[in-house]
Amino acid sequence: MSFDPLSFFDPAQNEIERPQKSFQQSAELKNDGKNEITDENVSDDEILLQPLDLPLPQSKPSYEVLTILLKLLAPDQPTNFAQPDVKVIKNHELLENKKLDMSQLETLNNHMKRTVKALLTIPNISTSHSKDLTHYLTTLISYPYSYMSEDERNSIYDQISKLMTSYSSPALKGEVTRKITLPDMEVLLYEPGMTGDNVGNVTWGAAGELAKRLIQDHPAKWLNSPSGKILELGAGTGLVSIVLSRLGYEVCSTDLEEIIPNLTKNLELNDVNCKVCELDWKKPQEFTAKEGKWDCLLFADPVYSLEHPKWVEGCVKEVRAEKAKVIVMLGMRDRFEDVREDLWKRLRGLGMVEVLDEVVDGWDDYGKLRYQFKIFEDDEL
Repeated sequence: MSFDPLSFFDPAQNEIERPQKSFQQSAELKNDGKNEITDENVSDDEILLQPLDLPLPQSKPSYEVLTILLKLLAPDQPTNFAQPDVKVIKNHELLENKKLDMSQLETLNNHMKRTVKALLTIPNISTSHSKDLTHYLTTLISYPYSYMSEDERNSIYDQISKLMTSYSSPALKGEVTRKITLPDMEVLLYEPGMTGDNVGNVTWGAAGELAKRLIQDHPAKWLNSPSGKILELGAGTGLVSIVLSRLGYEVCSTDLEEIIPNLTKNLELNDVNCKVCELDWKKPQEFTAKEGKWDCLLFADPVYSLEHPKWVEGCVKEVRAEKAKVIVMLGMRDRFEDVREDLWKRLRGLGMVEVLDEVVDGWDDYGKLRYQFKIFEDDEL
């Protein structure tokens, strides 16, 4: 069964609504010369720019102006999964994050006729006015830009296309290095972007929630001692394996062959010594023939298609040592309720029972999401 990555999440909710007003009307207001904003005659709230304040393509912004604007609108390095607060960014922080300098900001200012303070609020537009920003970007990408060279036009279209994708489908945003900030720990994860059904190249929220539990919840009470052998299955970008290694556990990080190169890269990026092995859930015998059985198995978001519960069941049965624990953090996405229930039924069918069953309030790239956190052990009855 082929997997549609876009079915793995629900769109973000609660986007801010605004009274409808055309971008052309906005341009007419600004062109009368009476609406220029200065720091002296407006409050901070009035300085916050909106999509209607951005330059229309009909005003023929130069290639440089549009490139600077698109850099300001581009998402920053993702940090964890919570949605950012709207805030005015300090000059040096914005310029450093966006790889711009003051001369480029002045170039944009010469076209838009706004204050520097106002221009520095442009990065907040994606959070506070996401629907209107989509409308604005659609307006930009629909314009012919006949006054530009062919190379410039193609570059602008490419930049806008990538920007629209990053906002509408963060999982498809392309390569990025995500910073995960955890209690007393920071992890950097390179994500080359998701192509086809390679969801392992993206960091999903369940890995973040499981990583937090590992640090905050004194995991010795539900993990084996650090001397025990821990196996992470479907490690993806490696967040959970990295945290386990830093906590002193001996862990083997596993995934499919095509995911291993990026997984290895992230382990090296975070300077952890962790064993990496290929493990195909459909052929777990190939793994156990070399690596044997394991005392503790960890999964983060292991199921997202109808076949996966059966694969997980067969894999757990093959690689799990006697009396080993199985720990699962799984996003409670509406479209996958039947798949989740099938997974739990199959794990119980292996003679295990839940010794811990909690619901965790968390986040993923698309907003708030609840997670099921379960620990299975042998049923001694």
